[in-house]
Amino acid sequence: MRSSSYRIAILAVVVVAALIVGSRLAPEKKTAPAADAHAYVDAAVVAICTDWNREALIDRAAPELAAALQSSAPREYFVELSAVGPLKKYEGATGDAKTVVYNGNAKTTADYTARAEFERGPATVNISLVKFNEGDWQIAQFQVHPDSPLPGKTP
Repeated sequence: MRSSSYRIAILAVVVVAALIVGSRLAPEKKTAPAADAHAYVDAAVVAICTDWNREALIDRAAPELAAALQSSAPREYFVELSAVGPLKKYEGATGDAKTVVYNGNAKTTADYTARAEFERGPATVNISLVKFNEGDWQIAQFQVHPDSPLPGKTP
């Protein structure tokens, strides 16, 4: 009897240890409050698109996007983004954020779509954000899609 109690106790300890280790290694997905991400997107779109301020985008960009924006090809991309003209009316963004925790490190991503009226017509602005642990939001991706082809541009 004593031997089987001892085995059960050892088995219980092993199971508890496995659960603890497994919970630390397995990614944990949870929905994060998106209010701060939503406010960040709204402020970023207005700051970047009102007069097409490239520095406003670089200042808010995740390191990978910031590095890409400082080369010549992305400069041309920014010129293409600004082809819609200055922002005339911002209609707000919709989206959501999610957090994944892996080995104690949190990564929160958020994807938003905003509607805006520009000098040359309406467009959709797509923004992806990233935040590591308790850091600040950063823009991982920024795209503008005009509703109609712009004059002189092929679709």
